[in-house]
Amino acid sequence: MPWPEITPARLEWRDGVPASADYGDIYFDVTDGLAQARQVFVGGIGAPDIWHGAKRFTVGEVGFGAGLNFLATWRRWRETADDDARLHYLAVEAHPLTSVDVSRALGPFRDLLAEAAVLSALWPEPHPGPHRRVLDGGRVTLTVVLADAAAGLAATDAAVDAWFLDGFAPDRNPAMWNEAVLDEVARLSAPGARLATYSVAGAVRRGLADRGFRVDKVKGDGPKGEHLMGRYEGTPGAAALPAHAARPDPVAPGTPCAVVGAGVAGAAAARALANHGLDPILLEAGNGPAAGASGNPCGLVDPRLDLEPSTGGRLHAAAYLDAVHRLDMLATQGWPVWAGPRGLLRVPPDSRQAARFDRLADSAVLPPGHVERVTAADAREHANVEAAGLWLPRAGAIRPRAVVAALAHGLPQRPRTPVAGLMRGASGWLLLDPRGHAFLQVPLVVLAAGCLTPRLWPDAGLPVTPRRGQISRLDGGPGTPDAAVTFGGYLTPAVADYPEGDERHVLGATYDRWPDPTDRAWATLSDADHDRLFHGLSERLPRVAAAWEGPGHDGRVGLRATLPDRMPVAGPLDEGLHALTGLGSHGFQTGPLLAELLAAYLTGAPLPLPADVAAAVHPARFG
Repeated sequence: MPWPEITPARLEWRDGVPASADYGDIYFDVTDGLAQARQVFVGGIGAPDIWHGAKRFTVGEVGFGAGLNFLATWRRWRETADDDARLHYLAVEAHPLTSVDVSRALGPFRDLLAEAAVLSALWPEPHPGPHRRVLDGGRVTLTVVLADAAAGLAATDAAVDAWFLDGFAPDRNPAMWNEAVLDEVARLSAPGARLATYSVAGAVRRGLADRGFRVDKVKGDGPKGEHLMGRYEGTPGAAALPAHAARPDPVAPGTPCAVVGAGVAGAAAARALANHGLDPILLEAGNGPAAGASGNPCGLVDPRLDLEPSTGGRLHAAAYLDAVHRLDMLATQGWPVWAGPRGLLRVPPDSRQAARFDRLADSAVLPPGHVERVTAADAREHANVEAAGLWLPRAGAIRPRAVVAALAHGLPQRPRTPVAGLMRGASGWLLLDPRGHAFLQVPLVVLAAGCLTPRLWPDAGLPVTPRRGQISRLDGGPGTPDAAVTFGGYLTPAVADYPEGDERHVLGATYDRWPDPTDRAWATLSDADHDRLFHGLSERLPRVAAAWEGPGHDGRVGLRATLPDRMPVAGPLDEGLHALTGLGSHGFQTGPLLAELLAAYLTGAPLPLPADVAAAVHPARFG
């Protein structure tokens, strides 16, 4: 179920010390806050000894605040954990700070200056639900759930090895310490999980003891005189996931895996698996990554916005924010993933959609600053298109091939390696070439082959429908858009293809059912489709269409995979066999986050999506 809108933190600054105006309590003292984090929390769970030799370790925190405990843990992990080990840090926070406040609050801790700068730059936007951040090349993964503590934990699935309970004092913020929160802490605890908290309140001690924790009040040598340390001696609770979406046993670190398909789904899956400590190889029938539908010269990051808080709407909102974050990170690393000026103009194709656009502009579907209503004059300033609508300043045109190249960079790849089928072998899965010969055996396979996925393993019964999508390419010139525009169809700014190519606009796209993905007739360009695309532009944006004499005759065709419920698929098909497919026309938005979900399923990591959303994309929903 969707969570209510979150309320950002209201801060007061008391001689440089951040305090909550709502709870009348400080977050930490700038003179000894780091020492307390190291003594009470990091030391309180027994680190670094507790993770010595562990290849995976999960810390859970109730009350993330400015992230000081996370920074102290991250630093200790970097200093002491094995280089190939993975730390997952799961935190809930009901009242998020802004990145500006985080920078100010953490500024006095000079010893953590580098880590604090990274955290501030990656700070999640104030949108309810989980936000995932990958640090240190995958060695550390941070998942911050912005929600009330009880609700946020209840929607989470994880096996937590150690807990930090760091809400404001129980007498000031009792909701952070109530029975529902403690129930969820116990449910999510792995056997023998450690616990640390500064609170020594009797109600906290009794509540933890009643739920299977053995707790001890200890005296500290540092700034905090007494605090609690605990160990979970109860049994693991029920998973938040329904039975059909139950997790398989985690695979071992370093497990070899084959990812079939090197479009955005496959590249994102391989990157996520590598980040989680597995050993993927990327297989592609074409000459390299993005040979199929992911290889258009230009595409859009354009969120699917639902006014109702549906499961699909929540997935797409979370995936859009995640995609924008990831693309911005790739851009800072020098990858030319954004194409042309940033931003996207949505022009309503009819009066009904115009009314819906007004409601979207006034809604909280996305955080502030992501959607704004614009007049025709404003739109001309933004995009050189004189039409009222919605302006999305963080969305925009992308270079799909550059995105896939960035995701696949540095990963083992085997191009020109078609996979025609699968067969169970003595030690995993045998991958078969078109002649039926086995050429590779691995314990784990991820199918990310779009419309061909059901043919590789028909037993799964995935009802995938191929959709033929054709685009047209048009030359640039005076009067053409400066930024991406959607109007029922879409038109990109004039940008060069990646890694090289002429600067041209992309006009798209058809979206027609195609009965048989193996019938290569779909790949033939259609003049009728070029005419249809240009007619749509002329009908809705005649002044823009007037920049060209008529339809283009150059373009590209691809097949997209869709499912009857308009939701993608991410999860297990069989033991050791998983799928990531059905991304439709939003693959560059949903693919990376769903790849994180797939990797979490495989490794036992905390889910990057609420449990009900994860269940809604599970392949077993069709069984």
